[in-house]
Amino acid sequence: GNVPRGAGRKNKSFRPLGMLSGKAIDADPASLRRLLNRFPLAELGSIGKLLDVELDAQATKSKQLLGMVQQLRGSITHRQIAELDLTYTIKHSHNKKWSGVRLVRSDAPGQSGISDPAELSRALSQQLALYFPHHIHTRQHNNVLWVRMYIQDSAVLRNQYSASNTVFLVHHACSDYMLCSRLKAAHRDYVLQAIAAALHCTQAKELALAGKSVESLSELLLHQHSQGMYSTLRLGQLDSDPLSRPSRKRTGMSKQKETSKQASTIVNEEKARDTAVSEQSARVFGDNPQPALEKIEFKAATRFHGGYTLPSPFHCRVKFEGPSVIAGIGACVPLGVAEHPLPAHMANLHSAAKNVYVLRDAGAAAADGVSVGVEEVEER
Repeated sequence: GNVPRGAGRKNKSFRPLGMLSGKAIDADPASLRRLLNRFPLAELGSIGKLLDVELDAQATKSKQLLGMVQQLRGSITHRQIAELDLTYTIKHSHNKKWSGVRLVRSDAPGQSGISDPAELSRALSQQLALYFPHHIHTRQHNNVLWVRMYIQDSAVLRNQYSASNTVFLVHHACSDYMLCSRLKAAHRDYVLQAIAAALHCTQAKELALAGKSVESLSELLLHQHSQGMYSTLRLGQLDSDPLSRPSRKRTGMSKQKETSKQASTIVNEEKARDTAVSEQSARVFGDNPQPALEKIEFKAATRFHGGYTLPSPFHCRVKFEGPSVIAGIGACVPLGVAEHPLPAHMANLHSAAKNVYVLRDAGAAAADGVSVGVEEVEER
């Protein structure tokens, strides 16, 4: 690919650009204040200890930030900024948008992942040094590797700092998946190539899956085929003693329920239907919380089924947005808002691990308006 200005070229005479030194950098006060202002007032005390600066615990947040900026200006290092950035990102990962990355491995023997933070940092640095001066900081948190990569390109002087040149990675050790924060277009190819080489893969491929919840995205990628009703198997929620019989002893609460049922004069005329819908919903979505995706989009290119004759294919785009779209669609079924049973492309939302679906007429069966197929969305 084309190498941008300020990036090194990989050839025999090239000398790796290497890690940025631990010397103090000239971070401008506004950038430094923005970096520190993200932390709540209650966390500034621990941040002050991390940076070895004195704080007045009784002062307002604004005055504490002013004092920290004055003490750190001209003396803060890339490592200290990395510590701050990674500490905040781990605690507040939902403030970033994350995309899935698949690590495509070869079938050659001995291709294993990296589980040691220091080893991962060294491997990534060796690869990224071929193109940019950089700084990499890695930390293991709850058995997950968190990586902060800072790239110094030609747009930023060597002794200065630009927050927009920062990339974060989340990697479950020895797995074939990784989460990546937003990448600059100028850095994308080089970062993905460095990841693939460092982790002994043939390719690091961006997936059509993005969201704000690191936990949900990781669950969708790592446990794609054990969602919905199968999540009970993965989580070990099976009945440990299936031969045991429930107690027949009537408690005060059960007596109250019986009395309430007898006193009720409301008769559900669609009890059988409601029961069938609830059971179907439980079979599709299970009883456990659904992974949170904030956006799911359907792009239809099918025959128009609205009773009018329109040119084919009929293009339509429907977008669902919310805190947890999968859970929301699942909740619509028992309420009668969504069709029962759900079509396959909606019933499998929790197992598809993607945000965008392309719907097309599926062969001759679509002539009767019966069958709609889901086309795979190309990975980027």
